[in-house]
Amino acid sequence: MNPKELIVKIKEYADIADATYAMLHYIEENEEAESWFDEKLNLVRKPPSRWIYADGIKRGYEVKALTKEANDNHRSLGQPTAYALGIEARFAKDKEITVDNENRVINNKIQNFIERKEETPALEKQKIKVSTTKEKMIKEEASHYLSYRTKTFTSRYELLHHQKNTTITGYSACLFLDTWAQSEEEKYILAFRGTEAKGDLLRDALLTDGTLAVGFFHSILLTIAYFNKKKKASGFFGKMALVGSNPQAYSLLEHREVVFEIMRKLTKKEDFKLNIVGHSLGGNLAQCFCLATEDKYISSLYTYNAPGFGGILMSRMGVFVRTIGVISALTKDTIQGVSKKLLGNGMTIQTILRCIKYCNENENLEDYIRYEKDLQQAGGSETIKENAKKAQQLSKARSGIDIHHIETISQPIPLVDSFKRDFVQYMETSPSVIADLGLYKYGLPIEDRYNYSNTDKLHLLHIGGLKDFYCLSSHYMESTLQITYFYDYLLKQKDNKNKQVFCRSVAGTFDYLASYTQILIDIISCGKLLKHKRDRSYLLAYFKEIYHPLTTQTNNNKNSPNNAEISFGEDKEKIDFNDFKDINSNNILDAFMVLDACGVYTKIIDKYDVEKMGGE
Repeated sequence: MNPKELIVKIKEYADIADATYAMLHYIEENEEAESWFDEKLNLVRKPPSRWIYADGIKRGYEVKALTKEANDNHRSLGQPTAYALGIEARFAKDKEITVDNENRVINNKIQNFIERKEETPALEKQKIKVSTTKEKMIKEEASHYLSYRTKTFTSRYELLHHQKNTTITGYSACLFLDTWAQSEEEKYILAFRGTEAKGDLLRDALLTDGTLAVGFFHSILLTIAYFNKKKKASGFFGKMALVGSNPQAYSLLEHREVVFEIMRKLTKKEDFKLNIVGHSLGGNLAQCFCLATEDKYISSLYTYNAPGFGGILMSRMGVFVRTIGVISALTKDTIQGVSKKLLGNGMTIQTILRCIKYCNENENLEDYIRYEKDLQQAGGSETIKENAKKAQQLSKARSGIDIHHIETISQPIPLVDSFKRDFVQYMETSPSVIADLGLYKYGLPIEDRYNYSNTDKLHLLHIGGLKDFYCLSSHYMESTLQITYFYDYLLKQKDNKNKQVFCRSVAGTFDYLASYTQILIDIISCGKLLKHKRDRSYLLAYFKEIYHPLTTQTNNNKNSPNNAEISFGEDKEKIDFNDFKDINSNNILDAFMVLDACGVYTKIIDKYDVEKMGGE
């Protein structure tokens, strides 16, 4: 797979990882709720708007044929499918819509698409306030219409199976069929949901993410119980490690048999291939799945800001080693020398002190200088790394699986060996607390965790400049999606695609793109493109420069982009540029799709291009 193809795949699987958070059980299930008599008010109280529109349709965004479920639930032709509404509730989760004369944020809640006024006498009189297109929305007096991204996703991916949240641990997963796949190995994707940012947050964060932080030894008993139940002894110790402190791994092991049975029926053979995907906690589950499953069933593994194995103790060991590396690069004799070097690089002594406090709040810089000297004399630093390598063997790094761990960073990693490189490598792993939790990642050499940089298996996405508060946004899918869509968009331009740097190596491609985006941030932050103070994201400012000439064109020219169409598989739709006069975080991914449909791209001009043009 070349770098361009990999970026496309990372983008596509990022969409799938995001989709796992949708409440997809509503495709086949209605909410069961009855009215009740309120004795205090002496009246019958009605439940709020609830979901009673299951249609059983698992591909496509529009009801084109009435299934039995659709008939039973009074669905109509032309309405959005339950699948599309569930995906849209997730993909447009931050958008505010007006329903029942009140503004409400969608918030990944499919019920927020339903209008049910107080005077409505029956639940069956509820109305879905979402249409498939803008034109229908106006005609049907709806409040919202489906995004291009949702229509593309539901047209392409068929939901073969959805495991809704388990009662105790909150485990959830989806099995998708990619109907646009070019090969048999790309067809099937098993994606695991991460920690929800609502209803089940307490359960997921404390029961699952919390135990991930402790270590994996306490969970051995859980695995023993499972294998005693199944009477399977083969590969016990390897599978024992898969739990990796994750209680949801037990649910995963049970669910794997369901997935395998579905795959056998679909493919009518035993040697099927799955692509394994997960974000955050779901990425840890994806690694657990690979540990517990034979290579012959797995084509690839893609994780997004996912914790590994080993818990917080192993993570702190990693942070300690990184800190020693930074101190070693700084120190020669005295703390004064350290201070001078820090200040000489435009940093303050407080920065490194905060790093050290992360490891042990009772220790200070002098302690770490002493540790560094002792380690150099006793060879303890190498001992730590050697122990780390041994622990990493638990992950059974296998060459037969195509492995890609994707993590976000706030600034590019310098390519030249220097103190700045050591310091940035150290700092970049600390803000993303979840991604750095559990030092050892499936199939990733331990050296890649210490020498934090782009490799063929570890890909660092530069998302600095997308949000004001990097630490709060770095872990979530929103920033990851924006930057992967942007990278994919840049490489669709012919001259960009053919640049030598994008043909040489995967690591070089991501390093180059990180540097390029940093240049854009620097230009925009200096005020050269930032026309409005509220444009905190450099991509929003960037987009407004591109869309301005497009939105001012008329329809007089038949070749005008205003007459362009966007395709969703077999369906096509005319693009309305008026929808993109205000580019914001809710429509930025659709905006990338529109530019691609119109053939409007950005050409990267770098120093090599300037040299070719005779510049200096």
